[in-house]
Amino acid sequence: MFCTLELVKTVLSTFTGEYLLPDAAPWNPRNVAVAHISYGRYMFLLQDNPTLSTQKDVDRVQMTTFNIILGLVHAAAYLSRGIILSATSVVIIMSVASLWGAVYVFCQEIVEMGEEHIEEETSETITSPHCAVQIETEQINLTTQGERESDESNQTNEERRTSRLVARYKDLKALSDNLNESIGGIVLFFLIDWTMHYSIHFNQIFLPGKWNKKLRLIYDLLGQVILFCFSTDIYLQVSILSIS
Repeated sequence: MFCTLELVKTVLSTFTGEYLLPDAAPWNPRNVAVAHISYGRYMFLLQDNPTLSTQKDVDRVQMTTFNIILGLVHAAAYLSRGIILSATSVVIIMSVASLWGAVYVFCQEIVEMGEEHIEEETSETITSPHCAVQIETEQINLTTQGERESDESNQTNEERRTSRLVARYKDLKALSDNLNESIGGIVLFFLIDWTMHYSIHFNQIFLPGKWNKKLRLIYDLLGQVILFCFSTDIYLQVSILSIS
C-alpha cells in the first residue's frame, strides 16, 4: 500500500508539474509541458533561469520540435529521480519498521520468560515437599526424589529459555548490523535532505497556494514523523527493558 502511494505521488508530481509551475499559472497540459521544456533547456545550458514566475513567462516559451524533445527528456529525468527518491524512502521506512517489529517481539519474549520464571518460583515455594532426617546431633535435610526431578526439570527449562533468548538476541543483533551497514549512510543523507527541505517549505502548508502541493508536503511530513516514531520507540523499548 505504501509503495503504491509513493509511486502514485511520483507520477502525479511529474504530470501535474506542482514544483515547476508558478502558483499563478492555471494547470493544463500545455503549461505542464512548457514547464518541463523550460527546465529541460536549463538542464542543457540553453537558458540561464528555468523558473517560470508568471503566466507571461509560460506563454513566451515556444513549442518547437526541439523544445518538445528537451521537455520529454526532462520529464523522464524528473520521473526517474522521483522514483529513486520514493524507493529510497520506502526502503528506509520499511527497514526501520522491520527492526522495530523484531525488537518488540524480543522484548515481549523476555517479559513472558520473566513472568514464567516468577510463576515457577512461586509454585515451588508453595508446593515443594521437604523431608528431614535427624542423625545423632546433626540435622540433615534430604531432598526427595520428586524434588530432585523437579530441580532437574526446572534447570532444563531454564537452560532452554536462556539458549532461546541468546539465539533471539544474536538474530536481532545480526539484523541490526546488516541494516546499519546497508542503509546507514543513506539514512544520514536522507535525514539531512528532509530537514533542509522542510525547513524551507514547511510554511507553505499554511500559506495560500495549490492544495495538491500542500497535500504532498503533509504526506511527506507524515512519512518522516512515522520514521522518527519507530526509531524512538526502538530505543525506548530497549531502555525500559534494561532498567527493569
